[in-house]
Amino acid sequence: MGNNLSDQAGKYKYEDFNILKSLKTGAFGQIYIVELKNTKELFIMKRLPYLSDEEKKMADEEVKMLKLAQSQYTVQLITGFQHDVDICILQEFCLGGNLRNLIVKMKTWTVENRMIKSNIIFFQILMSLKHIHSLKIVHRDLKPENVFLDKDGNAKTGDFGLALNMASQTHVTAAGTQIYQPPEAQLFKEMKEASDIWALGVIVAEMITGVHPFAGRTLDETVANIINGRFKPLPDYIQGELKEMIIKMMAVDPVFRPTTDELLNSDFMQILALIDIEKQEFERFNLIQQLKWLLFPIVSMQQFGEDLKKQFEGTEQQKREIINHQEINCEIITLKIQDKKDKEIQQKIIQANIIDGFIFIFENRELKSITRTYTSAFSLIIDSASNENKLYIFYKKPYPGLIRLLEHSDWKIVSDSIMSIFLLINAGSTSTPDTDPHPHYDSIQEGDGVSKIFALFQKTENKYSKDKAALCLSFLFRQREITDSTMRMKIINHIKGPLYDADDQMKEKAKNGLKYLIQNTDEIGLLIYSKNPYPGLIRLLEHENIDIVDDTIGLILLILWDGAKQTQVIEPHPHYETIQACDGVNKIYSLFQRNVSKYSRDRSALCIGYLFKAQQITGSIMRNDIFNHLKNLLNDSNDWIKQRAKSALKYLAQNE
Repeated sequence: MGNNLSDQAGKYKYEDFNILKSLKTGAFGQIYIVELKNTKELFIMKRLPYLSDEEKKMADEEVKMLKLAQSQYTVQLITGFQHDVDICILQEFCLGGNLRNLIVKMKTWTVENRMIKSNIIFFQILMSLKHIHSLKIVHRDLKPENVFLDKDGNAKTGDFGLALNMASQTHVTAAGTQIYQPPEAQLFKEMKEASDIWALGVIVAEMITGVHPFAGRTLDETVANIINGRFKPLPDYIQGELKEMIIKMMAVDPVFRPTTDELLNSDFMQILALIDIEKQEFERFNLIQQLKWLLFPIVSMQQFGEDLKKQFEGTEQQKREIINHQEINCEIITLKIQDKKDKEIQQKIIQANIIDGFIFIFENRELKSITRTYTSAFSLIIDSASNENKLYIFYKKPYPGLIRLLEHSDWKIVSDSIMSIFLLINAGSTSTPDTDPHPHYDSIQEGDGVSKIFALFQKTENKYSKDKAALCLSFLFRQREITDSTMRMKIINHIKGPLYDADDQMKEKAKNGLKYLIQNTDEIGLLIYSKNPYPGLIRLLEHENIDIVDDTIGLILLILWDGAKQTQVIEPHPHYETIQACDGVNKIYSLFQRNVSKYSRDRSALCIGYLFKAQQITGSIMRNDIFNHLKNLLNDSNDWIKQRAKSALKYLAQNE
């Protein structure tokens, strides 16, 4: 055997073993299950003739390939020793038998269990091919009978008797079992690394379905199917990345088959890699759940939706297990939403009744058993939903459960809950005109929501929660008076603060909140003015976002309009000096001149018309521009604008 013998070659001799069973005898030798006499340990022994030069060459080549192929994903070579005119190759005995036996057994399994096991084996065989292909070795006889399972069910590729090193060649001569030979082997008697990939694709399809994908009524028909790429349609439960992989692996042209590295660089293969190395039962379960979501997204979501609605009962240990299981799925949902690859994820979540499950838990489970994993996932679902889907969620009646969570002892859960409430309220604001009361007010009040949101506003020291609570109340009281004077003063006093916030979205929401409050009563307009909101609002007129500018100038107009009503027609506007203190007139006129939108141009003209009530516009260009524009607004299609333009022109007419 030259230098191919293992370092343990002298450790064993033929007489140390009992022959327990003969597995097969062929042209390449005999294979036995043997038992080491002194330990009862089981091994596979392969006896190869080692007499002629040709026999020695073949045996040495097989031992060489076995040594090169060694990895955790291949059957382990123990040693080799000579006996009479034979060479004995000793390898590990895989207690789980071969993959052919498992394929037959898996036909009785559920689709889910079969898919999970098949993909784990897929990964392990692929890793064995990655190793030998990196050495330019082609297996040439990859089939279920040559994949073995150890005592833990791990797959190990074996029987490298036909393996060849391609070295500098582009291909090697075909060999192996015909129905696992790819088209290039059938037609041209050639094989390369891509030939092993084809065989693995066939094995994966066969593991999952229980049927060889190219099987015909006869061997000739099967071979013809292979040559022409005619395989049985994959069942519907094989979806996404896995389906795409199998089809590419079984491509007729080897050029279009993926390499081992390309296959391993996929989302679900990376999860399989983690499953393969994870020893802790809980973490492994977690990873298998993630794999299920990739393989069965719709079914997994439906199961999760049902799981959330199950009664929370049993021993403390059983309850902990329920929470752990549900938290895993919450984390998977979070990852899938953040990943943004699935464009239909929101629709799938809604169809799977996951929203109903969260609402059920928020309303019924004891607060201490609701962890942040639940509330964070729910908040993310709402945040990423379209306004249409947010309104659909509103019709599921989520407010009682969310308002209940405001009393949770974990401030992060409270923050998630008030954020979810605000996102829904904000979406509701867009569903009806600003001149209508907020459509969610009654639903919130059913659970005494207004008082509980205000209670949170008063007690929390967390800025995030305080801001969101104030915004919720300002939006809810659109076209509705806040009768509680303490609440009214505190909310208005707070809501102007976010106008200076670094977050542009927060500025915009605060601005809308103020706008809604101003519409309620003259008293609120006065109260807002007393908090000096103009510096922050005037600053926003220079924002690059046109929508923010439009909203801001609209809000300034509402405050000015309210202020104009507080004095006689012949008296100057009471806010003029305050506006001028921050160079507001020039900045409003500058916005008018920029003409960023009709909305902002119209309202800029109205603002200046109101500001110069009972006092002259000294700049002739500004005066002419504003007069002419206000006159044009008398013919505007918007009646509210027409009325405001009439008032502004009446104020300015006193100056002439």
